[in-house]
Order: sequence, then structure tokens, then C-alpha cells
Amino acid sequence: MVNRGPFSYETNVRWIEGKAGVIAGPGVPPVSFGAPSEFGGAGQSWTPEHFYLAAAEACLMNTFLSVAEASSLAIESYISDAHATLEWVEGSGFRMTRIEITPTIRVSDAAVIEKATRLIQKAEKLCLVARSMTATIVVSPQIEVAILEPALVQK
Repeated sequence: MVNRGPFSYETNVRWIEGKAGVIAGPGVPPVSFGAPSEFGGAGQSWTPEHFYLAAAEACLMNTFLSVAEASSLAIESYISDAHATLEWVEGSGFRMTRIEITPTIRVSDAAVIEKATRLIQKAEKLCLVARSMTATIVVSPQIEVAILEPALVQK
């Protein structure tokens, strides 16, 4: 049976200088962050905006891997790219309005492409972080068959 929680997570932030700080949490390494350059930051570190986008992208991957494992789908690799749009919304101020995630999933056999496609669609619906966001989230998966290197032939 699945443990339905509730679960809790903790972080702490320490200001370093300017608009930069460090975020940490129990049992995880600290990460430096700052404001993006368009909001007066140095523009050389992770930002809360990056973390927001990364949370959706990482959650999609983890959800897909869980769904694939439960469905006995072995994959060769999973990589993704993501893009977020931050814009001014009248009456609300700046908001993340759109997130686009493009996962590339490699499988070893063309016979499982349809299954992998169904499972990434299922993961998109189950991703708890994405379901908690107000931004429109668009997932455009690419499912590919991994090209296996031919064995070297001894002469």
C-alpha cells in the first residue's frame, strides 16, 4: 500500500551578500542562488525562477521513472530540456505563465515506443509538482530507439 502522508520538507536560507544566498536542507547539500540579472542580481547563479522550472522538470522525470518501473518498461536513457515564460499579468504582477518540457526517452526496441508514449502522458498527469503550479505546462516527448553499437568483429 502506498503511504499517503502527509509529508513535510524543510529548507533554510542564509543571505550572503547583495541579492545572493545559500539554500540548504536536512541531509542535502547547500546550493547557492541569487536574483536573476533582470531583477538586480549578478546573473551568475541559480535563481528561484530556475528552481521553479527545475522542480517541474525533475518531478516529471521522477514520475515517469516510477510509472515506467511499475509498468515494467526498461529505458536506455531519459534527458529533457525545459523553458519557462515569466511575464507580467495585470492584477497579479509577474507570474510564471508557461512551462515547456521536452523529454527525450530512449528505449531499446521500437515495439515499446507506444507504451513509453502512454507512460510519459500518464506521468504528465500524475506529476505532483506540475499539478500544484498555476502555469500552463506543455510536455512534448520524443521517444527514440537507442542505436546499439555493433560488436567489434575480430579478424
